[in-house]
Amino acid sequence: WKGSVSTNWNEANNWTPSGVPTINCDVLINNTVACIINTNNAEAKSITVSNTGSLNINSSGIAKVKGKIDVAATANFTLENASSLIQIDDVANEGSITMKRTTSITKMDYVYWSSPVDNFNVSNVSPNSNLIYKWIPTISTNLNGFGNWAGASNEVMAKGKGYIVRGPNNFSTTTPQNFTAIFTGKANNGTISTPISRGVYVG
Repeated sequence: WKGSVSTNWNEANNWTPSGVPTINCDVLINNTVACIINTNNAEAKSITVSNTGSLNINSSGIAKVKGKIDVAATANFTLENASSLIQIDDVANEGSITMKRTTSITKMDYVYWSSPVDNFNVSNVSPNSNLIYKWIPTISTNLNGFGNWAGASNEVMAKGKGYIVRGPNNFSTTTPQNFTAIFTGKANNGTISTPISRGVYVG
């Protein structure tokens, strides 16, 4: 990536050699010119963002990567709300991405969340709310063996597991407001196995 014409990934002359990358191209973004994927899809064999490089996927943009994503601690890879990152191969990524997801809620609304990144604390989804729960199917108290909610504050989000988080305490109780959760960490990839359990109900 050289970004000599614009910040647009899909401009051929922004690349050396000239040409928009395909799924067979290893992409390196390592200079001070930001690279932006807009609504058009982008493809790469691998993506490395190093030095002070910056890659952004705007809303509705899609990046399809066959292999590994590697982001240096001094670099930036951000996915805006409604954007997508698709990886084909079962490989481990390196470094941290930032993914934003926006929903319209009131203070009393709960939203189901699952983390797209590794080792993310569920309390960081909404720092202004401590009402965070996970469903435990094997708890039978008062629900005839169907399961029950359990507190999940300050828990590292398990891969593939859903959590509910109530809206921020400073939100309106009647008027919906946009709330953006910001996930930062190594992008999850590959096969994710989750245990399946059930309560004692047999009706």
